[in-house]
Amino acid sequence: MSERTAYDAIDRYDSTTYYLCGPTAMYDFCLDALQRLDVARRRVRYEANGPPTEPQRLPDWPSQLSPATTITVSINGRDKFTAPCGEPLLNSLERAGYQLEVGCRSGLARRRPGWAHR
Repeated sequence: MSERTAYDAIDRYDSTTYYLCGPTAMYDFCLDALQRLDVARRRVRYEANGPPTEPQRLPDWPSQLSPATTITVSINGRDKFTAPCGEPLLNSLERAGYQLEVGCRSGLARRRPGWAHR
């Protein structure tokens, strides 16, 4: 898909909400193209397929927070580990040794009781 193809497919981009679904590289391309077409960022939504490459560029990212800043994650007030702010929580949990019973890696959004355990 080229930027021209996207432009030709857009009838009235001044009042449309756009929903993107695909790989992260496609998001970067489409977000840039829509920005050049003066589509307001609030009119663009996208599926979370993988972590963003630069989370600090997301519109809701706190400007004073570096992705490298570490936080302490507490599991039910008992177990704790540190994680960088720029790392997806799912990745942080797996890195800390938790096995999650979710379908995120397979593309299925589901949760079962007792979802996190070591």
